[in-house]
Amino acid sequence: MKKRLLALLLVGCMSASLLACGAKNEEQTTSSSTTQSTTAGTTAATTEAATAATTEPEETNPFKGKEITIFKSDPETVHSNLQGWDYTHGEQLTIDEWLLENEVTANYLVASSDLSAMMAAVNSKNGPDLMSTNTNFPNIANIGLVQPIDEYYDELAEICGTEYLDLMTYQGHCYGVCMPLAGTRLFQYNKTLFENMGVKTPREYFEEGNWTWETLMKCAEEITRDTDGDGVNDIVGISTDSLGQLVAMFNPIEEGEDGKLKAVLDSEKNRTFIEMVYKGVNETGAIVPAGTEGLGSYKNPDSAIYPAMGAMNLWAHSLNDCYSELSNGDILESVPLPKYSADEEYITQIHYIYWVIPSSCDDMDMTISLLKEIIKFNLADMEQMSDGNIPSEFEGLKGTTEYSEEWIQLREAFINDSNEATKARPGYDAEYIASVQQALYGGTMVMDRIYNGVTRNILIDGKYKNLYLLPPASSIAELQAVLQGECDTYNSKYVY
Repeated sequence: MKKRLLALLLVGCMSASLLACGAKNEEQTTSSSTTQSTTAGTTAATTEAATAATTEPEETNPFKGKEITIFKSDPETVHSNLQGWDYTHGEQLTIDEWLLENEVTANYLVASSDLSAMMAAVNSKNGPDLMSTNTNFPNIANIGLVQPIDEYYDELAEICGTEYLDLMTYQGHCYGVCMPLAGTRLFQYNKTLFENMGVKTPREYFEEGNWTWETLMKCAEEITRDTDGDGVNDIVGISTDSLGQLVAMFNPIEEGEDGKLKAVLDSEKNRTFIEMVYKGVNETGAIVPAGTEGLGSYKNPDSAIYPAMGAMNLWAHSLNDCYSELSNGDILESVPLPKYSADEEYITQIHYIYWVIPSSCDDMDMTISLLKEIIKFNLADMEQMSDGNIPSEFEGLKGTTEYSEEWIQLREAFINDSNEATKARPGYDAEYIASVQQALYGGTMVMDRIYNGVTRNILIDGKYKNLYLLPPASSIAELQAVLQGECDTYNSKYVY
């Protein structure tokens, strides 16, 4: 600007010198012209300087125009059927809002828990940048399917702390974040039926501090009966369908001295559990194999064979899951999963999702940016849905689209309506429900890292319905042999 002003002044001075011998009116004209030129130049320079001072440099979006590929179960868009109580909608809306804000497009691959399918996706031409799964860790790290995120550990720890990252740490490297879905497993039983038949309830054992697998089987045997005299039990304790996922807790993966992993089936707890189920199926009839003709759900009072108890998912720690009502007016009451023995803690079999970075990801900064928002939503979702039992500083969805605003309102209304309806049911006991939730929160947390053994793989393939054999095994040894065969197959295919 200064150079421009100096140039204009020099031009004016040179013009005045050359025309010094001219007429007076010419001098006046030249002087006037020089003044106008100088004034115009000064004004232009001042305007330019003011404009430069008020114009800030345009911010750049480092991810604008990029594409991210997400390997995710049941991917949805914000335009899908909106339900305020559906966890997957909230998480998807979080992803959608990040995409909008960063001007990134998404390509979705429908997730599979099968390791072969996961590896095929990672090795494909357009492999995923971000992957959600709920199984096969740490095997997915052993086979190179995911990559460490050690350099982002501190950044992520600022958001979620170290606990959820350390659950995904294996052999000194962090491979992702393990986020509980604000849900656990517990047992429900038909309280009305137990009371009408004069059978001691699971709640009574729980309040005595004696709710174990042994007392569960005692309940199952005492409630099992033939009420119509046709020689077939029409009320039974429980079905193997409700026990299938629970047996997985007793089949851990062990790490050998050589650093390799293998599934095992020879623990004391596993043998005890198998013997319990075998006796229930083959001797007392208190346990009915899944697939038995006429077998219904404990939530269906009209089924031909009615199991009086069942394991269920306590989604969102809602009151309704703790104390619900069947179509015939019977009340379902809940207890935690049984202790293995009276002197142990209750087991909190948590529901979870792993978010990991596949080895096919080539833009870690962009992927971690999205992962941070997903973590924030999960933390806020847990805090809201567990009534503050899991603290969080985050607000979750920001409501930057009309869909997320509506989702937040719907979810809040659903929770309020559901809880008020639960409190209005006959016999509702807030103090008792609080004691059940306390047992769940304070129990020994069992996640996939601990029990990801052969039965987890069997569950994926739907094979757990055959764990107890139809027709029944002739002996416990036969049943153990079948399970060991499945275990050996698992080790040869998936454990490295």
